[in-house]
Amino acid sequence: MAHGNKEAPAKKRPGKEYRAWKNMPERIRVLFISGRDRTGGWLADAFASDNAVSVELEEQRDITTGLARLRDEIFDVLLLSHDGTELNALDLLEGLRAAHADLPIVVLGTQSEAEMTAHFFDADADAYLCVNTTTIRTLIWTLSRAVERHQLSADNRRFRRAEARRQEQEQRDVKEILGQQRAMADFLHEQAEGTEVPEWRPGFDLDTGVHRSLEFPEELARHYQELLRTYVIMGSGDLSQETYCFARHLAEYRLSMRQALALHQHAVEELRRGLGKRSARHVVTRASLLLVELMAHVAEYYREGCLSRSRRWEQRALPGFENLTPGSKAA
Repeated sequence: MAHGNKEAPAKKRPGKEYRAWKNMPERIRVLFISGRDRTGGWLADAFASDNAVSVELEEQRDITTGLARLRDEIFDVLLLSHDGTELNALDLLEGLRAAHADLPIVVLGTQSEAEMTAHFFDADADAYLCVNTTTIRTLIWTLSRAVERHQLSADNRRFRRAEARRQEQEQRDVKEILGQQRAMADFLHEQAEGTEVPEWRPGFDLDTGVHRSLEFPEELARHYQELLRTYVIMGSGDLSQETYCFARHLAEYRLSMRQALALHQHAVEELRRGLGKRSARHVVTRASLLLVELMAHVAEYYREGCLSRSRRWEQRALPGFENLTPGSKAA
């Protein structure tokens, strides 16, 4: 390995102190399986001569002993020697990956990198370096990048599992919220009709994949679906007038609370079916806010209608007769 001469120091950036090893870990624990015909003393000396990172090197010349050390201890990276005859790293890699899928593995051999790199990538090694042409700093960087790559892969898998759990929890929450709304609609139907709870559900049933008959005009359903889709994307800030106008349409259609809930459930299920698992909780939360806002407007319309019908109508006097009382005569 070419490490006799010190590498030229890296140039400093203007106004900022630059260190070539700034992204390296402070310490790397390396297990080096060197084989019987080769010792790793020279490699330990090479690591000690470079102060980029602290490398704790443990050498095992026997493959069986090295694998036992991997089972008993935790190492940051495995460094394999490859000579193509007695110690063939290509033959070892398949078994190593089966037992240690998350272990970074770097191979150090005498054959050229142009000749062997592709073969070791195919065998799932992280890198191959030729001992005759590489430098100690290149080896340290290669080890560091292999460790970093596996850490990022482990983090990515952990994030994916967490995201999958979050989506599953979202789906359970969404089903619970929609189930509560269906139960409310069934209760209102039972109270209004005086019959048992019906078996039908409005709109598209996600469990059975069957379209149900609607209890409201299709034009009204399409209008609400467009309003809901826009509301989910934009929020309530720019849709106050549209929400107010749609609430007036609901009041003009004389929809009951049960029918309004059925209309809402139909629109939510259609929108949720189009999105799949993406942002299901966000959609249902925004949809519930829209439902509350609409119900508030509809209730206000109904209240005003009840007040107008409850007012007592009085016949106003003709002009010039305002001051006359019952029983009095005009002059």
